[in-house]
Amino acid sequence: MTKSGPLDRHASGAPVTAALLGVGVLVAAHIAVPFDVAYGSAWSRFELVLYTIAQALAVVGAGIAALRVVSDRLFWSLLTLACTFVLVYDLPWTFTVWQGNPPPTDGTTASLFLVILPATLFLILIATMTRMDELAWPARLKFIVGGLIVLTAVFVAYLVMFVRPLFSAWESAEVTHVLRLSLHGSIGVGMLLGTAATVMWLNVSAWRPWEKLFVAAFTVYGSTLALTPIYNVVVRLAPSPYSQLHETLLMVGPGLVFAAAVARLGDGRDHAPLIRYGPTGYGRVWIATVFACGAIAVAGFLALAAVLAPSGSFDEALYASAATIMLVLLGAWLIMCGYEVAGIMRAVTVDRVSGAHSVAHFHETLARELDLSHRHGAPLSVLFVDIDGFHRYVETSGAECGERLLRQVAEAIREVIGSLDRVCRLEDDLFACVFPGIERRGGHRIAESIRAAVREESAMTVSVGVAVFPEHGFATAELVDACASALRWAKVHGKDRVEFFSEDQRKTVVPSSEAAVPEGHAHVASVRSLAAAVDSRHLDTRYHSQGVADLAVLVARDLGLDDERVRLIEQAALMHDIGKIGLPDAILGKPGRLTAEEYARVQEHPVLGERIVASTALAHVAPWIRSHHERWDGTGYPDGLSGGAIPLESRIISACDAYDVITSPRAYRARLSADAAVQEIDLGMGTQFDPVVGEALIAVVRRAVHPPEPRGRHAFPAA
Repeated sequence: MTKSGPLDRHASGAPVTAALLGVGVLVAAHIAVPFDVAYGSAWSRFELVLYTIAQALAVVGAGIAALRVVSDRLFWSLLTLACTFVLVYDLPWTFTVWQGNPPPTDGTTASLFLVILPATLFLILIATMTRMDELAWPARLKFIVGGLIVLTAVFVAYLVMFVRPLFSAWESAEVTHVLRLSLHGSIGVGMLLGTAATVMWLNVSAWRPWEKLFVAAFTVYGSTLALTPIYNVVVRLAPSPYSQLHETLLMVGPGLVFAAAVARLGDGRDHAPLIRYGPTGYGRVWIATVFACGAIAVAGFLALAAVLAPSGSFDEALYASAATIMLVLLGAWLIMCGYEVAGIMRAVTVDRVSGAHSVAHFHETLARELDLSHRHGAPLSVLFVDIDGFHRYVETSGAECGERLLRQVAEAIREVIGSLDRVCRLEDDLFACVFPGIERRGGHRIAESIRAAVREESAMTVSVGVAVFPEHGFATAELVDACASALRWAKVHGKDRVEFFSEDQRKTVVPSSEAAVPEGHAHVASVRSLAAAVDSRHLDTRYHSQGVADLAVLVARDLGLDDERVRLIEQAALMHDIGKIGLPDAILGKPGRLTAEEYARVQEHPVLGERIVASTALAHVAPWIRSHHERWDGTGYPDGLSGGAIPLESRIISACDAYDVITSPRAYRARLSADAAVQEIDLGMGTQFDPVVGEALIAVVRRAVHPPEPRGRHAFPAA
């Protein structure tokens, strides 16, 4: 016999059908017995045998499933226990009728206990199937408290509107008996409401056969409990068709459990239940709002009923107690909602790895504190803390070690400033802190303390850039740019140091054209971030633009270009692939050869990149980005320029781009060594590359024997 695959093999329909037919035969035989037979007669005892067989099948089926399955073992073990409690609950009833006596009523404390236990287990099983264990503890407690609120309201409504009219001796000694029966029935109604919510909340079409059968059994059991008060009234009078119907339902429930066990044993997949917790976002908010308003309205109605009831009566005590319980539970529910919202906010605003806050939180905090500093004339310090050699460390030690290092650095910063509330993680290895009321000297002291603490905590070093309001800027963007420039200066001039922003840095690090147009500069920063995002779309190109920029700076300096021109080349190199934002992932990440149509689309990215950069304060470097895929022999794109017609800056970026590509791993080939890459560049001089630029690139690579820690992947000193 050919077996089905592990992913599509569901329980064979034949065993499940046979199980359902067997249960149907038992039920049919029970129905065939006249309802008015005498208790203790042969027909009555035959019914009891059928009833006990159905109960035993449920226990045995669930028990075998608990022994045979692996992933669902806890589920089926709890179900076995629940079915055993139901069987024990029914044994006194069976024994009494077997002896010829009328069935006992369900108003005893023992019977109530044996009803609550399996009902609780059934509710736990439903929660397990919906994967509520995957929710945070506030959300789980919120659902439990919400269920108790609903159960309280159902109990009062069930007692007053359904059970009370069935019993005439309301103020007699049977009050306790009536209350117990009401709790029986309200538990059943609660189970039915839970089933309805599960069916409405979740995708029923995704359930497996055994899950559907179990939920059906759960529904039948809840129905029998809900109808228990009527059954108790009927059996007090005389046997009737209704009592037979009720007993039939008590057989159907265990039979469905047995069929569910057969279906699970025949299911080839050994996964956890497929039912999943449902709505998120605004759907959950809407439901929570309606629930809270409804609970408040019901509690208010009960309080009003208590006021209107006769003083000292049982009604007054009932309504007042129910209203008090509901209000207390509602308060607990609202507290759990608060904890849940706080957890969601923390998950959104706090970095999972380091525990620091997000970039958005940093900008919000800086804007708020800067506004207060403006109003009160108080100083404010901003610190950027960057881990030296972080990317090299991650490449050599692995991502897990990198995450551990981030936690160590965050912990070191926390030890210095006392809390992570002021710490934000802006990028992979870049942290930022905002200190209102701290002037230059205080900022320097904090920065040096952080640097020393990180070295002691992790044996790594950090570079720190500091900017102070109002000394280094008045606006948020100005302070961020000043702090980034100071950090850049610290990285370039040896790392493991603290640097404040200065005008010298503005002249050498920030091009004058950028400084003159703050809004344009902000746009430049946005474009740079966008370019970095384009690189990050694929792991192979994550640090590509940064690597090209680092190498282009060294080549430009080797060619004797002035500092400002070198910096502009660096900026252009950082954004040279920004036009790839218009390319789909299917083309960017394609491992094989591109089709003619795909290659034509790739050839459009320099033009798009030129248009994007032309709208910034660096518009004069846009032609360099347009021409960075031109070739020395005129066979490049997009304009087919050749020789000296290609801007020198484009020729530098082109050669460095090629070197970065061939020394980086790709899905379709391994990375080449530096020596092999130098040979490739040498072979391309005079055809693809400017010979002068190619010679400078080769010289830079050969001099990089003992480089300091790089910013990206490459063995070149950071610019």
